Amino acid sequence: MIQQLADLAAEEEGRARIPVPDLGPAVAMDQLAVMVHDGASRVGAEAMTDRLVELRRAL
Repeated sequence: MIQQLADLAAEEEGRARIPVPDLGPAVAMDQLAVMVHDGASRVGAEAMTDRLVELRRAL
């Protein structure tokens, strides 16, 4: 899901997709928080909310 959020932001900005490094489960929540913050400012809160709903349902 973190990669999908990064890809969404990249597409919205017309940038190439860049792989998000797998830093392990200890920092997964921090990576998610950064992606949500960055993504909301780039793609809008509504698009980010939709992605977070998908994530929550997947859990």
